Amino acid sequence: MTFHFSVKSENKLRQAHPNLQVLARAVIAESPIDFGILWSGRTLLEQQKLYAQGRTREELDKVGIRLAPIPGKKVTWTLNSKHILVNGYSRAIDIGVYLNGVYQNGDTPSEQKFYFELADLFKKKNRELGLNVSWGPDVGIPGDIGHYEVP
Repeated sequence: MTFHFSVKSENKLRQAHPNLQVLARAVIAESPIDFGILWSGRTLLEQQKLYAQGRTREELDKVGIRLAPIPGKKVTWTLNSKHILVNGYSRAIDIGVYLNGVYQNGDTPSEQKFYFELADLFKKKNRELGLNVSWGPDVGIPGDIGHYEVP
């Protein structure tokens, strides 16, 4: 089966650095696993809101964020994200796997195996195309198995 990106994923991908766009499109064209683009570019305010999620008032005060804490689990570790738009592009994308149209977040080993398979394909195509894209765990973000970035 041949997969392709939805309009929503394509719109998000257009915000990414050109190397990420080329690589993601090359991978989806050959992938045996369906995936989409969950995140690409975001504003500084959007990043701050994500950072506020799962944190206390004291934690936010320490880094100078005046937003109210947002309930939920922590979803980012940094305020200096490569997702923040600079010169019109983000330097990172996050992908999500879909099995029979159902999103698989990678929380279980059975879901993680699809992300690891995709990482192998991303790395292979990256080497072939010489795009200088790195996978989250390879740049020191161990749990971010759907994350790809350029320097």
